[in-house]
Amino acid sequence: RKQCSDALWNLVESHKDHAEVQAKMDVIGLLKLIRNALYSGATTRNSCVSAQDAMVKLFTFRQSKTMENADYLKKFKELTELVAFNGTIIGVKETRVTDMIKEIAKDKNVPTEDEYEKAKDMAQEQFHAILLIRHADKNRFGELIAYLENSFTMGEDRYPRTVTKAYEILVNYKKFVQHAHDASEHGMSYHTEQTNNNETHVPREDRNHGGRGGRGTGRAGRGRGRGAGRGIRNNVRGGDRNGEYHLLEEDTDTGDTNNGSSNTSIP
Repeated sequence: RKQCSDALWNLVESHKDHAEVQAKMDVIGLLKLIRNALYSGATTRNSCVSAQDAMVKLFTFRQSKTMENADYLKKFKELTELVAFNGTIIGVKETRVTDMIKEIAKDKNVPTEDEYEKAKDMAQEQFHAILLIRHADKNRFGELIAYLENSFTMGEDRYPRTVTKAYEILVNYKKFVQHAHDASEHGMSYHTEQTNNNETHVPREDRNHGGRGGRGTGRAGRGRGRGAGRGIRNNVRGGDRNGEYHLLEEDTDTGDTNNGSSNTSIP
């Protein structure tokens, strides 16, 4: 009693079987009542409704963008247990059970009862494992999901067989991310980077690294400031008495004007 909240204990006491369970001091029966109250939040619900609600919760549950893998697994297991608690067995299709029997039975045509039950458990476990992968966050694991589907299409079944293996894949999976860089005026270049599934890594682009090359004797590039200057620039000096115009050369290094050189006349 002390381990339950008041709200939970009220649900347990209102159950129709509580008086009988208490009279018999049935510990197992009491635990079932507590579990029923935890999962359903009610004590008087139609069993079919409870089973259907449990399946809806499981099949609509998705890992959000901010949900950690450990939290996702914990919630997923709670929902699968809720489905089982309500008496629903999912993923145990006869054809899948038969496939499992072929793997484990000594006599595939006449499996023992233990072998048949084990095959059912294996079929259900794989069903849960694949569901865990497929309902994982698409932003982090979309490429993984597509890879598994494409591999199966190509005749190679890489789907995990257990929930433990599925979770291990999610934790250790690393995806490839392409980043575009403006390599030239005529196209784009890409590099592929491997990142952990729990991290969003965007490399910083150094816009001042190299820059654009100069055109002719023009600017040398934007990477490290202006390079060798603007080459030779000819400035026209006013006309003299004869109506001729003289060109002045500007020193490319110092910017000084050499008045005594290259007095080319323009008629």
